[in-house]
Formats: sequence, C-alpha cells, structure tokens
Amino acid sequence: MIFNIQNLGVVKGAEIDLSKDLILLCGDNNTGKTYVAYAIYYFLKENFNDYFSDAITIVNNIYRNHESMLIAWEKINQLTNQLKNEKKITVDFVELIREIVLPFKEKIFKEVINLFVNEYKLSDFFNSKYLSDIVLSINLTDEKILNNILKYQLEAIMLGEILLFKVQDSSIALFSLGNRAKYIDNIEILANYIFTFLFRKSLFKASFLSNHNNSTYIFTAERSAINIFSKELALSKNKLFDKILKSNKKDLFELAQKSVNRYPKPIQDSLEIAEDLQMLSKQKSEFEYLAVELEQSILGGKVALGEYGDLRYKPDSSPEIPALEIHLTSSLVKSLSPMAFYLRHLAQKNDCMIIDEPELNLHPKNQILLARFLARLVNEGFKVIASTHSDYIIKELSNLILLKNNFSEKEDLLKKYEYQENQLLPAEKVGVYVFKDGYSKQVPISEQGIEIDSIELVINDLNQRSNDIYYSYIDSIQP
Repeated sequence: MIFNIQNLGVVKGAEIDLSKDLILLCGDNNTGKTYVAYAIYYFLKENFNDYFSDAITIVNNIYRNHESMLIAWEKINQLTNQLKNEKKITVDFVELIREIVLPFKEKIFKEVINLFVNEYKLSDFFNSKYLSDIVLSINLTDEKILNNILKYQLEAIMLGEILLFKVQDSSIALFSLGNRAKYIDNIEILANYIFTFLFRKSLFKASFLSNHNNSTYIFTAERSAINIFSKELALSKNKLFDKILKSNKKDLFELAQKSVNRYPKPIQDSLEIAEDLQMLSKQKSEFEYLAVELEQSILGGKVALGEYGDLRYKPDSSPEIPALEIHLTSSLVKSLSPMAFYLRHLAQKNDCMIIDEPELNLHPKNQILLARFLARLVNEGFKVIASTHSDYIIKELSNLILLKNNFSEKEDLLKKYEYQENQLLPAEKVGVYVFKDGYSKQVPISEQGIEIDSIELVINDLNQRSNDIYYSYIDSIQP
C-alpha cells in the first residue's frame, strides 16, 4: 500500500510504501521524518472497518446509476437469485472481486480517507492548530488486492444463515443459504447484504488488514524522559484533577484539558503505557526470547519492574548490587529498556514497531548491534519503521542485505564478523526514503545494499577535511 501525505508541517509531499517490512526514514534534522512517522502511526492504529462500511454506502449512492455500478448490481442480483434457488453455490471469488469491486477501488479509498481525516483530524493527533491543510491518500494495485484475497481465508455469516467460506490460497468460495435465513424471500435486501459484504469484507481485508498488522507501537525520541518522569507527570495530573473536583471551576477544567492533552498522541500513548507497566507486566509475550537477546547482546543486563511498577535494570557485570532505578542507569539503558519491556510482555506476531531515532544515546558499536537486532525483528515477522540519522545503522543494514546473497566467501565472513543467518535481510523487504527540501525520495535498494548520497557526502567531506588538517600539520612540523 502506498501512503501519500502532503502539507504536513515542513513536508510538502511524502510517499511511503507500507508493504515493506523494514522502512527507514532518513535525512537532515527538521526535514519532517518524525512527523511522517507519527502520521503512519496514526494511520496504522485506526480500525477502518466502519469507515469502509460508510464509504461503500456513499459510493453506492453516488454511482448507483452509472454503467459500471449497474453492471456490478446485475452480477450481484444474478448471484443472489442463484443462491436463493439453489441454497448452495460456488463462485470464483477472486474473479468476482475483480469484476464488481476493483472498478470502485479508488473511489472507496478516497471516501475512506475523507471519513478518516474528518473523523479524527491529524491536527488534533499532532495537537497542533498549524496542521490544518493536510492531505492524505492511499493506493494499492489491483494485483496486490487480488493476491491478498487469494491468500486469505474468508469466513463470515450474514443475516444469520448466509455463510461464505473460502480456504486459504484458493479462489473458490462457497455461499450457502439456510432454510430459516432472515429476509430469504426479499431479493433486494439479500442482494444489499451480499453487495455490502463483498465490497467491505474483501476490500477491507485485502487492502487494510494486509498492511495493518496485529498492533502498532511507537518508541518516541522522548522515551528516555518518559521512563524517568511518567510517574511524576501522572501525579501532577491527579493533583490537578483533585483541584477541579474541589473547585468545580470551568477555567480549571479547561486548564486540565490543556495539561493532559498537551502532547502529540504518540507521546500520550507512550506515557499511558509507562504509567501502567505493573498491570501490563502480567501479560506474557511469546517473543520474550527477543527481549533476552536484546539484554544480552546490547544492554548487558536485565530489565524488570520494581515493586512500585517502575522499570529497573540489573547489570550482568555486578550481580551483587540490587536492581537500579532507571534514572541511575546509562543513557543506553534508558533508551532501549522500553523495547525490552515491550518484547517481554506486549509483543505479538505481526506487530508494527515505529522507532524514532533508534540510535539515540548509543555508541557506534551498539548502533551496529542494534541494526542487526532490527533486522532480526523483521525476520521474526515484525514490521519495523525507523527514522534515523545514523550512518552506522544504515551501513550495517546494507551489509546485511549484501550478505543475504550467496557468494564464495560468505560463510567465512559470517564467522569472522559474528553475523547470524537470522539477521540477514532480503533486499525486497526494505524501503529507504530520504527527506530533503520538503519531499521524500525513495532510495533504490539492490542486492548490493543501500547508498544514501547525502550521508556519503558528509562522511567523505569529513574524511577529506581530516586528511587536509593532518597532512598540513605534518608538513608544518617537518624540518
């Protein structure tokens, strides 16, 4: 699915392919990378099922008398009459969707996004009155929709006794009608239900569920501060509400609303998680082993909860000391401990993780190790979207793409540099975008890796500068 957003702060236009499993947003500071990451988070967090139902009704009302819609309705009525007479029929579901749904794909997508943006404005999401002219659009090819429909198993009951069933990787679907089905004699009502279902269920599932993973979590650049100050912020919020209850003054209520909702939604969501760690820790994730890997390979200790529901860290190098409160730990631990907690308690298969500046507070060595870990997450089935300035992360991910190829010295290199097979990345899973002058530009990804000119220029300039200074100095001190 192509996600296109315009007029988002300094971003005049950005187009991101959300079908990729690893998406990197790169570029200078203040080019809009974080805004775009937030917008994608906003998009992926929403449940579009209701929007599809409303959008289909709108499109049907607008285009009911157009030739293409009349053809679609004729096919639906034929299917409905056949189902009523025979009680059980089989159809080529993929072909049916091709004929009656795909001609209206773009119109439905447009209405879905219109409803979505008007229902929950991006300016409210960013908590900014300056983002009022945002334009959002999506696109998904017919081929991709049909492939997704073929891939998915579909099973649903309409009107109590109309059953649709299609097994995975089969285009054939079974429609069956029970003898006591409600409205069985009313062809028009029956056709309406089937029409709405085919448009909503197939298009929603094929286009949105294939890109909307299980859940979406964001790790903002403020994550270190959130870990440290979430309890204090929650306490201040409770004190403010106590004042309101005692005073019952309208101006205090307005002040409370501004105070509670003063941050963009991603930061608010992160604060809510940080405030509720004790309850969330009762959940267990099947991906706890990834938390252990993160702790062993980068953090050098275990992240756990203290008795008051705050994050603690116990370093492996000093087993004799008690677990440290998070504000006493290194910036590395502050930055990555939320990810360890998420993997141990919240992570589910097919989740999407959005990480703003994964390199935050990390030494170059650990940035390289984190790049390998991000690739590991992708190979475990997670979608990872990261905004980054780190040449170390980009270079290492490029190495992992190169090492995915088969060549004569590959095994020796894997052993020499301690790479694992489960860290290697297929090029087709990666999308890289550079933000400059208000627009995003997609960087070509090949089997030879990733090359970003802007970062290469900065590094080459630094190397040239260092050489000039060094050799000029050497020449000056030689007799």
